[in-house]
Amino acid sequence: MTTTDRHGRECHGTADAAALDEHCDIEDLETLGAEIRARREAIGLGLRELARIMRRSPTMLSDVETGKRRPGADHIAHLACELNALASIDRWYALAGHVAPDLVAALLDAPERWAEVRALLARGAS
Repeated sequence: MTTTDRHGRECHGTADAAALDEHCDIEDLETLGAEIRARREAIGLGLRELARIMRRSPTMLSDVETGKRRPGADHIAHLACELNALASIDRWYALAGHVAPDLVAALLDAPERWAEVRALLARGAS
C-alpha cells in the first residue's frame, strides 16, 4: 500500500498517511538524516563512497541526510549495516516511520497477544 503524507512524501506499508504523519514528521527525517551523516563522517566515509557501496545515487543519499527523502525500511537496514550502526537501527526505523520487519513478523505471528503489547506500551507511555 502506498499513500502520500501531508508533505507530499510517499509512504509505504499498512499505516495510513495521517498515522505516519503523527509519528514521523519532517523534523524526524531531519534528525534521522543528521544521525546518518554524523555516523558516516565519524567512520570517515564520504557520501559518494557510501553511495557506491550501497549502489545508490549520491543525490538520493544526500536527500536522506538532509531530511528531504524518507528512506525505505530496506535502505535503513542497509545504511545501518554499512555504517556499523546496528545499535541505532530501531531508532532509525522509527524516525523514518517504519516498524522493524522482525517486529512486524513477531506481531503477525501472535495476534492473540496484541492486547498485551498494547497494555505494555501504554504503561511505558505514562
